[in-house]
Amino acid sequence: MVLRIIIALIISFNVICALSVTNAQEREKATVTLVFINNSKSAFDDVLNEHITNFLHRKVDGLYKVINHQKYYKIMATLATSKSADKEIINVFANDEIDYAVYLELHPFNRKEQVALFRYGKKFSASMTVKIFDIYTKQTIYSNIITAKAANDQESVFLDDRVVSWVSIRSKDVGLTAVDKALFEAGEAISIHLPLQPNRKL
Repeated sequence: MVLRIIIALIISFNVICALSVTNAQEREKATVTLVFINNSKSAFDDVLNEHITNFLHRKVDGLYKVINHQKYYKIMATLATSKSADKEIINVFANDEIDYAVYLELHPFNRKEQVALFRYGKKFSASMTVKIFDIYTKQTIYSNIITAKAANDQESVFLDDRVVSWVSIRSKDVGLTAVDKALFEAGEAISIHLPLQPNRKL
């Protein structure tokens, strides 16, 4: 009797797993475009561009159909994106077959330096606007300004080019640490608020 119950449970479990796989395979993936605007004007913008773009793709690749977003950059650059109404941004995507748009804008760092004998401290505050748009309904699903801070006060400073260069690299490290803290919160928002299915199919 016990053996029959165990066998029945195993069969039921296998059926549920098979149905789950089938549903996942049948799910129509939503189309998403990613737009990242770097307004930080930092000395390491190239590193930031690659770092944040790769982060955004890791959040959506495989789960969504990602639409090439390169053509939107020039259009976005002409908008005062931080001050534009959401509907202005949504209209940029309105003529394309896109379900959702993830928009991330990195603002200039708030940087503070503290100089003491043989020590040089840096504090960075990274701020980014994160928005998720439903292009089909022209609605803003999520909108928030995320701020994170990082600091490093373990640097020694001497008057030679090698150490000055090392201090410059440390600035990048502190800045990236602050960015990563903000990206963690942005990633959670994307996971929670970006729908897996097209809204028009719901």
